[in-house]
Amino acid sequence: MEKDIKEVKYFPEQELNALDDGCASHLVPARIHLIAFNYNSIDFVDGFFKSINDQILDRFDLTIINLKGSDDGSWERIKGWKPRPGIVLRLSKDMFSNHFMALNNAAMITLSRNKEAYLCPVNISDRLTRSALKLMWWHSMSAPKVDVFYPNFKIVDDKDHKNIIGYQNWPEYSHKALLKENFCGCSPLIKGSTFIEANSYDENLMYTSDYDLFLRLALDGKEFKLIEEVIGSHYEGETPTEMLKIYNEETEYIQQMHTPLGYE
Repeated sequence: MEKDIKEVKYFPEQELNALDDGCASHLVPARIHLIAFNYNSIDFVDGFFKSINDQILDRFDLTIINLKGSDDGSWERIKGWKPRPGIVLRLSKDMFSNHFMALNNAAMITLSRNKEAYLCPVNISDRLTRSALKLMWWHSMSAPKVDVFYPNFKIVDDKDHKNIIGYQNWPEYSHKALLKENFCGCSPLIKGSTFIEANSYDENLMYTSDYDLFLRLALDGKEFKLIEEVIGSHYEGETPTEMLKIYNEETEYIQQMHTPLGYE
């Protein structure tokens, strides 16, 4: 997963700025819709929202669902955030205890308004580069038949996102590669109609429902595309032992479930 810093690829922001995203008019529905959940994210909220307000994509939506039990003051901070013009913010509180239930709900809120939207699940603990959403918009316009775009991130282990410990270096898509690891997990861009067709995330899985979704889409013949550029930084904190145990058990289960008969 680590990548030498000299090999990291960024798309020139100046070139992206020159592209007309067609969203200057509010008569044009936003194409990119971020969905997120909040659970005790007070240490990350300010940095996350700064990266959102700094985006060079003119218009996009952001829906955040607050999970039950979140009690560190992060929800109050989120409610007090002022998005810049062009960002439509939708908030919903205390409906779910499972984050994939929350993401499903956020997705349905979005897709009930615009079935042509592209969904981008994001972690509040992560940060996006200024050009991240414009770059994903550009990829979605350039390759409209693609169902899932998956980008690269740099990896950090501190909450200020200053200590880089590695870079994702995801492979070109193949089902064999996807069966080995979930390389679509960090802020993928998913075509809304594809998400609906797949019946969304499986809420019975605690930590690997996104991986299950991507493997289901792969077996259904959907198209995946790698975004080579680094579009942000992903926080990788210490995972509790019990959580890691369940994650590994679920991963093994869905890998076996989505391996075609006779497949090696």
